[in-house]
Amino acid sequence: MSRRYFAFLKLSSARITPLICTILAFFLHNLEGALQWERTQVNYSAGWDEFELKFSFPFVNKNSDAVEIKRLSTSCGCTEIKPLAKTVLSPGERGVLKAVYRAKNRSGPQFETLYVETNEPKDNIYQLRLSIELPVVAEMKPGVLFWEKDGQPQAKTMQVRWNGPQKAVLQVIQGAPPGWKVSVKETTAGKIWQVQVTPGSTHQEKMVQLPLVFRANGQSRATEALAIVQATR
Repeated sequence: MSRRYFAFLKLSSARITPLICTILAFFLHNLEGALQWERTQVNYSAGWDEFELKFSFPFVNKNSDAVEIKRLSTSCGCTEIKPLAKTVLSPGERGVLKAVYRAKNRSGPQFETLYVETNEPKDNIYQLRLSIELPVVAEMKPGVLFWEKDGQPQAKTMQVRWNGPQKAVLQVIQGAPPGWKVSVKETTAGKIWQVQVTPGSTHQEKMVQLPLVFRANGQSRATEALAIVQATR
């Protein structure tokens, strides 16, 4: 191999991004273990009437020895892994991991990870991915309310538009600091509201998350409005 070609390979390998390395490590990790999965990622786009999503991950023990699944866990309490029919699998034996994702009070893209730990001496933690696209609950204009640090704490208004197919009732859960005021005025029945926020003080930088909960057809969905006090950069 010529030095020039070797240098080209070295330069090309240096350009591999950390994201690519992470993806490669993820797939190599799941390929090296005893459990072979029919799939390790599920992509799903949910409808407005879907609040409990069910997923399954079939697998087989391709090892020559029995494998015990010792622990199951998730990256979020919104996802539940159902108990396995068997936790010890003989060589060639198959199983199915079933999971339920609860979409209540969530909006937009969601990314969750399921962890499966076995008794293998190495490569004993498998990672299964859920990539879920939930309906975007609402649109806000402006997207964020800003106040300049030490500026006048005047009231500012955000328009909130519900995107659901049916009319909704909006409730703002009070998450504002003491002294802050939040009021809601409906301008289009069940669809559009004006949310007015007045900070109690602007002397400290802070970010305030105001949970917005919409109730429609007996179900609730939630998102957040942001109010930020920051210094001019």
